[in-house]
Amino acid sequence: MDILPLSQLRRRNRLRNKILLPFFFSIILFGTAATVGSIGFIRTVIEKSIDERLYSTHEILYREIKSLEIKLSEYSKRLLFITNVVSSPLNDNDNTTSLLRESFFSTLENDNIFVASFPGNAGDYLYYEPIQELFSQALQSGQPKFRYLGQTGTVPTLAVAAPFPERDNNGIGIYFLQTPMDKSFLTRLSPNSTYYITLLSATGAPIISNSDDISLPELNAEQLSAIQQGEHLYLSSGSLFSSRHLFHAVPLGTNDMLILATSAKLNELGVIIQTIALRSILTLLAALIVGGYVFIRMLNKLMQPINSLLIAIDEVRKGNLDYRIDNISVDEFGLLRTSFNDMTIDLKHLYEEKMQRQNELAVANEKLNHQKTIAQKNYEIEKANHLLQEHITELTALFQLNRAMITTIDTKELFERIVETLYATLNCDMVVIFSYRDEDNCLKIVSSSGIDRELLDGVTMKLDEGITGLTARKQKLVYIKDMNAEKKNLNYKGKLKAHGSMVSVPLCVKMRTYGVINLHKNRTDGFLNNEFKLIQAAANQAAMALENALLYEQTKNLSYTDELTQLANRRYFFEVSKREMAQSIRFNSPLSLAMIDIDYFKSLNDTHGHLMGDRVLKKVAQLLNEHTREADIVGRYGGEEFIVLMPHTDLDGAANLAEKIRKLISCESFESLEQDQPEKSLTLSIGVTIFAPGDHDTMQQFIDRADRALYLAKRNGRNRCETLTIDTDQNTPNRSDVTT
Repeated sequence: MDILPLSQLRRRNRLRNKILLPFFFSIILFGTAATVGSIGFIRTVIEKSIDERLYSTHEILYREIKSLEIKLSEYSKRLLFITNVVSSPLNDNDNTTSLLRESFFSTLENDNIFVASFPGNAGDYLYYEPIQELFSQALQSGQPKFRYLGQTGTVPTLAVAAPFPERDNNGIGIYFLQTPMDKSFLTRLSPNSTYYITLLSATGAPIISNSDDISLPELNAEQLSAIQQGEHLYLSSGSLFSSRHLFHAVPLGTNDMLILATSAKLNELGVIIQTIALRSILTLLAALIVGGYVFIRMLNKLMQPINSLLIAIDEVRKGNLDYRIDNISVDEFGLLRTSFNDMTIDLKHLYEEKMQRQNELAVANEKLNHQKTIAQKNYEIEKANHLLQEHITELTALFQLNRAMITTIDTKELFERIVETLYATLNCDMVVIFSYRDEDNCLKIVSSSGIDRELLDGVTMKLDEGITGLTARKQKLVYIKDMNAEKKNLNYKGKLKAHGSMVSVPLCVKMRTYGVINLHKNRTDGFLNNEFKLIQAAANQAAMALENALLYEQTKNLSYTDELTQLANRRYFFEVSKREMAQSIRFNSPLSLAMIDIDYFKSLNDTHGHLMGDRVLKKVAQLLNEHTREADIVGRYGGEEFIVLMPHTDLDGAANLAEKIRKLISCESFESLEQDQPEKSLTLSIGVTIFAPGDHDTMQQFIDRADRALYLAKRNGRNRCETLTIDTDQNTPNRSDVTT
């Protein structure tokens, strides 16, 4: 590790700074701690004093409010007494009671108490809900009830509702007494401007205060509960030296409650804390300046021997092993200097020995490196030869596979050649190839080698089954070292107990799967690393060849298929008919033909459009394809006409099949289009005939006879089947005789 010279040391890394910084930090920390502790102590003392004064003031206010409540209670009792006296029959004409009432109401007016009387049902039409509740409680209990009302008029009031018996209708009336408890009332209770008084509702919402200069803290649910249970709650608000508050509940009768908040500002505490903080800061600055100066002087003197040692170390680092430290003292630094001088002498001797040994070692290493270079070159040549041989083997195998595949475009033969080539090239014990088509949605075994093919006949795999399905789904090569230990191994649906190792590779082109090849070896972990590349390359080549073969088949099929209905077109139908007629003549087997026409199809096209007509044609074609035999050939003859060729079928069998198809179509729903047809359903007219090879029947005559049978069905009323043979074809109408 390189050692920087003293001149290049950063200021923060110097030892002097590392000593000074903790010193200054300690002074600041202790001074700050002392200041904060003093401020906290003074704050606690002052707060305790203020809390005591708040409590004294609060008790005076509490007694004043309760005395006002008692005064209202007494006046309500007197008013009830006077009411009872006046309502007595003995005092109907007594002037004394009148004087008594006038004197009582005069006393109420002098005490700033307002009184009103209401009938018992007054609460039903009073607009202010708290008064309604107050009247209801008084009527239900029969006793005076108190309530502090903040919105009855221009000022908040303390009110009492006292029920009394009405003289005229023997009902219950209510005396309503109220006295102001507004800002002037609170100011009168606290003439000293040092204290602030606020009345709050039982839910903690401020109602009125004697000053707008004070801001109360918001009470949470726990604090409200404590206050409502009669506790004295002290809180501070604002900044550290702002305000102190005392909260206490004032019950009003038995049904209401106010919260009385008495507050005071802590101005004197702020002045004291500011004074202490300022003096503490000045004291700290003075201590830092004086102590720092003295401490730096001492450190500079103490650092001189260390600086000399650092200079000496820098010289030795540069290679000057003859450098020595002078002015050796008798303290610990002196011992350190002497040890350093002895160390440099030893280092010089060691360096000289090291240089001599390095020279000897360099000569030996040069010889050894030369031998290693020759050995490395030989190894690289052998490795290159081995890789070249593997590459040649891979190219040969791919060439053989490519040559085997380009000579055929038949998919069945192509599968056979792929299996044979891979089986021979990779020395596998068994090769199985699956094909996949989207319409089947499963993998089917199409070829195999190294196993009896009939053993795996009919085995299929879905994309979520076994190792083969996993390979096709993920489109990635899967290598199983031990088939016996693999849980996903299905042993070809239990038909073959596979053991050893297996490589399953997908046949994919442009993210489309065409199949899967499974290669088996009987020994565990039998495939080499270099074989995987060859297997993948062979699979890619096979997949491209398979894609080309399938494209060829699709192109060929398109030339024989009707584009709209996907049935055999007219050209292909004629080719198949020639072949089947030749087979009928050779083996003397029956061959029948059915010509089918959709009734009133032109009217359907005119009513619903050609697009809907095409949909009807496609559905009829689908039903014909589904309800005929696999050996039957179904084609589109033209327009709305279809044709069905039925090998090995006599005339009765063909007529039965035609009648079955006619009934099926008439019962089928075609998106409610059949409601516009004359018979309220889509119907077919069908003509059926049989080939007569003994009478030198030609294909044109065969098809023309079926066409005549069709138009016989149309002339006889449509939605029916008619049959014709050569014998019965003499009196049939021509095509022009029937209107479609």
